[in-house]
Amino acid sequence: MAAFLVEAYLPSGDGASDLDELFRASDALTAAGTRVVRTIFVPRDETCYILCEADSVTLAQAAAEHAGLRVARVSEAVVATAVGR
Repeated sequence: MAAFLVEAYLPSGDGASDLDELFRASDALTAAGTRVVRTIFVPRDETCYILCEADSVTLAQAAAEHAGLRVARVSEAVVATAVGR
């Protein structure tokens, strides 16, 4: 499986309900077979970034849209960990 970064918007303006929506969407992505690795929410920008694993960018985008996210874009990602730095 490849890694993809989903960029989506949560414009409710209410941080608590945005987080609830993001957690629900992450659960829905996982249920659809798209494994969520990490989720980052930037309230000021009303933006979330979800790092996930899927078989293709098309499947990652479809799963995110099915989860109810307002997807801006999905890009293939390279996950790197700096060890010893």
